[in-house]
Amino acid sequence: MGKIKFLLLFICFVCLQPHCFSQDLPGTKNAIYFELFGNGGLYSINYERNIHRNIYCRIGYSSFQTSDIIDRVNTGRITTVPVLVSFLSGHNKHHFEIGGGLLLGKKREGTVSNPICDITSFIGYRYQALLKGFLFRAGITPLVSVTDANYPDSFMISAGVSIGYHF
Repeated sequence: MGKIKFLLLFICFVCLQPHCFSQDLPGTKNAIYFELFGNGGLYSINYERNIHRNIYCRIGYSSFQTSDIIDRVNTGRITTVPVLVSFLSGHNKHHFEIGGGLLLGKKREGTVSNPICDITSFIGYRYQALLKGFLFRAGITPLVSVTDANYPDSFMISAGVSIGYHF
C-alpha cells in the first residue's frame, strides 16, 4: 500500500507544478492514437484532450478475446476503458509524460463476469509535433489491481507504445 501512496503523491506533486517544468504547447487540443500493450491491455484506441496548459485527459477502449495458450481455445473476453490524466514536460517536440488514472471494464469467462477496476499510470517519452501531426509515445505502465480476481499479482508493470495523430 506504501507504493500506491508514493505513486499518487508523486503524480499530484508533478501535476501541481506545471510552471516549473515545462513550456506551454501551442495549437492542438485533441489527439487520437492506437496503443499496443499499454494501459488498456493488449491494445486500445484512445482519444485525448488538452484541458489546461500541459495537462491532458484521455479515454480509451479495448475489447479482445482471451485464449488458452496450449489449445488456443477461446476462454473469454476482456473489455477495458482506460481513463487517465497526464502531465507533459519538455521543450518543442520531445516530452516527458507522467500520468495516472483508472482502468475500468470487465473480464468474462463462460458465464462468469468479473469487474475490472484498477489504478494505472504511464511514465515515459512522448514525441509530438509542434502543430498538428504525428504523435508517438513509449513508456512503462504500472498497474495496481483493486479487484484481485483478475490477476495473479496485485501489482504489475508492463510497457506500451502508441502511434497517432494530434490536431
